[in-house]
Amino acid sequence: MKTDKFASYAIIDLDNLAHNLKTVRKNLTNADILAIVKADAYNHGSEQIAKKLFSLGVHNFAVANIDEALALRNCGVGGMILVLGPMLPSRYCDAVKENISVTADSAETLASLDEYTKRSGNILKFHMALNTGMNRIGFNASEGFSSELEKAANVIKSNKNMIPEGIFSHLCDADNDDEAFTRKQYERFDNACRILSEAGIIFGMKHICNSAGTWKYPEFHLDLVRFGIGLYGCEDYSGSLLPVMSFKTHIAQISKVRKNETIGYGLTYVAEKDMTIATVTAGYADGFNRKLSNNGDVLIRGRRAPIVGRVCMDMTMVDISDIPEASLFDEVTIIGKDGDEIITAEEVAKRCDTISYEILCGIGKRVNRLYVENGKLI
Repeated sequence: MKTDKFASYAIIDLDNLAHNLKTVRKNLTNADILAIVKADAYNHGSEQIAKKLFSLGVHNFAVANIDEALALRNCGVGGMILVLGPMLPSRYCDAVKENISVTADSAETLASLDEYTKRSGNILKFHMALNTGMNRIGFNASEGFSSELEKAANVIKSNKNMIPEGIFSHLCDADNDDEAFTRKQYERFDNACRILSEAGIIFGMKHICNSAGTWKYPEFHLDLVRFGIGLYGCEDYSGSLLPVMSFKTHIAQISKVRKNETIGYGLTYVAEKDMTIATVTAGYADGFNRKLSNNGDVLIRGRRAPIVGRVCMDMTMVDISDIPEASLFDEVTIIGKDGDEIITAEEVAKRCDTISYEILCGIGKRVNRLYVENGKLI
């Protein structure tokens, strides 16, 4: 799928998204999908992604903050929308108005929810976060029925306007081959849920699996699985997912560089021979990571072209000496497939010593998003 309208662009393949959803559904027990569409759906465009998923029968979505949740409601996405992160009390009214679920992640947060719902008379649905070992947010679930959990149970039982819609924790090591810590986390979660149930608190939905946990621990699926990066075709433990995003640009100039001349800022690349260099119209401001300087490739006419010199803010130089047929305005693939060659987000992440999440989230907003459905631009 090519275009000559934009210097740099990202193609979002909604057919591949549908394929990935179908693939994970085949591997679920009795759980439903809680689609993670925070951070603008990992930079794929949360409104378009969520609307497509909703049309395919996904009715549970999770985001990081209330503004992301409101954006989904405003574009017509129904079902449950859960704000996984902390929320300022001044925004509880927005959650009530738009039927958005919030997270109770501490005694202080629970107290503010209690105070708000009693004072306003409004009903607010919440999911209780348990800390089973990640130590990011959540009530401590490593000490049995601690005084913290006991006080929380008493608050919840005393307030009929607070609806315990769900309870969750987060697996922080599920992608590790050593299963010991993940199984310890689940044991702590399961124990805390049982204790709260015995105390009279019944949560409608339980969820602990992220994408890695969904593939590797089917016995932990419970009511929901929080499927995020897998929807977008990364962290593929099934071997059958398809990447949803491709990142493209164009050749802006072709020039000759003689042996011993330097290329780019800081003189970090010295030509070992006469070379043909293409300057392409994407740089680190577009999400072409600067750590790829002298470290990686792009695809041109189905072949790899090494990156030479430092990645600049708006442009990058690549060696096309072995692609003599390359010409001005040719399409350049930074992430994606061209012919039989492919550069994945995981490959780029490895070269940058990071993870695919960061690579996807780093693709800049000035990179135009183009959506493909049924094989055609929409």
